[in-house]
Amino acid sequence: MPRTSLRVLVVEDDPADRHRLVELLRDEGVSDIVGVDCGRCAVDHVDLSALDLIISDLHMPNMDGIELLRDLADRRVDVPIALMSSHDEAMLQSAQVLAEGYGLVVRGFMPKPVNPARLREIIRQHAQRTVEEDRAPRAEVDLGRAVLEAALADGSLRAHFQPQVELATGKILAAEALLRWEGEDAPAVPTDQLIAAIHAHGLMDQLTDSVLNDALRVLRAQGRDGSTVSVNISPVSLQDVSVADRWYDLVSSHGVEPARVTFELTEETVLTDQARAFDVLTRLRLRGFGLALDDFGSGYSVLSLLADLPLTELKVDRTLVHGMAADWRRRAMLESVVQLADRFGLRTVAEGVELVEDYAALGAIGCTAAQGWLISRAVPADQLAEVGWGRVATSSESIGTPAA
Repeated sequence: MPRTSLRVLVVEDDPADRHRLVELLRDEGVSDIVGVDCGRCAVDHVDLSALDLIISDLHMPNMDGIELLRDLADRRVDVPIALMSSHDEAMLQSAQVLAEGYGLVVRGFMPKPVNPARLREIIRQHAQRTVEEDRAPRAEVDLGRAVLEAALADGSLRAHFQPQVELATGKILAAEALLRWEGEDAPAVPTDQLIAAIHAHGLMDQLTDSVLNDALRVLRAQGRDGSTVSVNISPVSLQDVSVADRWYDLVSSHGVEPARVTFELTEETVLTDQARAFDVLTRLRLRGFGLALDDFGSGYSVLSLLADLPLTELKVDRTLVHGMAADWRRRAMLESVVQLADRFGLRTVAEGVELVEDYAALGAIGCTAAQGWLISRAVPADQLAEVGWGRVATSSESIGTPAA
């Protein structure tokens, strides 16, 4: 096993379990390991800022794993965590939800005794993620209107594309367009912060048109092979009743059929001004575009939207997807979602797929497609061919090209 430069903290009160986990980590090439027997020892005696990963038990004396999560959040410790416990997986899943609610990054959970394959998967996931994507700082950069207008004008703000695998065939024939700031001088600013600034400066229309143009160039280059691209739209777009005609004209100017473009919207996007949003969305469907309800499973009122909106696709949020193969409750929920979508004639796309076992389980319950880092990160348009746009994955071990 190749050596890795990860520095890992193991928080486990049982000496035998702690020793075994340390040995398993060494088998995975991790040599820089710190072991402590409780959460209190971790926060009082370990330089947490120097860590790359914390693996913690839940049931411990002095400071248990739940208290440790709370303390790490209070200290604003920006280190990913993996959880383990001899309790049932429902307890682990609840702890993961709690940790994410505190704003912590969770790599996954492991029932005890720890399965080497499960640990290997968590280490693999962690090693794949770059510092910029994992713990990108809220950079203090100039995100003023003039800077953003210049970046839109010179093409620095471009769409990258995250592919989706059709689970029944293994083909990669769809992708989601995601905003990235390109160039050597591009600031390391998180995408959500960047989009918030663009929205604040009233530039969302220009951004959406720019991303849509990038998507159309990709589709035009693919020819008439049935490939599709999804583009996210904001509440701003749905306040403009002329946007359906404008986007139809833009798509037509590229020689692309509207059916090859799917617009993704969230519950929040629709509910900002529901009447006007329904006006625009219905006209988009009349023009032949696809409509996907994004982040399904993360909101509260989306069930009524399934009945009321002319949707073509349902995108299931990663909070329901991640770990679903090992969690019967999540699997049961996803089976129900897929069956409901089937009744409505909708495609189902599972987002945030990072585990091979989740990928296999999603196929088994009839989900249409999978999207996530297991398949590929979002890549520039000229790298889509390398990911395998239009090809068939021959096995679960050869899905996409995640970075090492």
